[in-house]
Amino acid sequence: MATVMLEFDGRNKLALKALDFILSLGLFKVKKTTTGIDEAIEDIKKGRVYTAKNVDDMFQKILG
Repeated sequence: MATVMLEFDGRNKLALKALDFILSLGLFKVKKTTTGIDEAIEDIKKGRVYTAKNVDDMFQKILG
């Protein structure tokens, strides 16, 4: 399977309409890339965070 990466000006109405049409054909799978901030927000939503009581507690958690 080939991978195609597309960059375009999101303010260009014609480009958006053309892209929407191409995607509506169902010939392509869209894979959204995640950024670090997206992963961090997901961690917060799923409760995968640690809150330290104080600085000593934080260093104890980090250094073991």
